[in-house]
Amino acid sequence: MWLLAVATYGIGDLSSTLYFVSTTPVVEVHPIAASVTDAVGHWILVPWKLAALLLFYGLYRVTPSDYRIGVPIGLFLLGSVVTIWNVSLSVRVAA
Repeated sequence: MWLLAVATYGIGDLSSTLYFVSTTPVVEVHPIAASVTDAVGHWILVPWKLAALLLFYGLYRVTPSDYRIGVPIGLFLLGSVVTIWNVSLSVRVAA
């Protein structure tokens, strides 16, 4: 399950965000991410995403074993939705 979570939340969201903010008029809408990327560049999202994944893994480790599978499932679902949203938004902007 963690492979799917990393593939969608880690790689899918990050790569689609970096690609589309670099090649289309799409901008980051999260206010904190937008101000940080404006200040230091979009590549700050790479260590930021890695830190988020490590924090979620820490949450996974401290969650009772009966419930810990929810952490990677949640990340997989969130990553899937956000990646699909990024791609659909860029397709609409490009059209």
